Amino acid sequence: MYVEIIDEAPFALVREAEDLRALSVRCAGADAAVADRGLHAAGLGAVVDGHAWLDPAVLRESAGVEIPEADWAGFVAVAERFGWLDDLGRIRAHLVDK
Repeated sequence: MYVEIIDEAPFALVREAEDLRALSVRCAGADAAVADRGLHAAGLGAVVDGHAWLDPAVLRESAGVEIPEADWAGFVAVAERFGWLDDLGRIRAHLVDK
């Protein structure tokens, strides 16, 4: 799954939501300021110290496809196991160039 930042708006859209093996935020030039504005506009999260922090409930709701509860719980559990959840329960995602 990835979140695509639409630079012109800025806004963010969840893409390939059925692929729960990876999570990233894709933004032209990996521009943290543009990505942060897009994530805020979509209500998905924020960029802090070069990483995107995504609200899991909004991420799932924005997926556009039904993600089975067991699959979603496993996705979040992996994030927790690797230390990719913050104190607010947001999931960390890499910010990459699209």
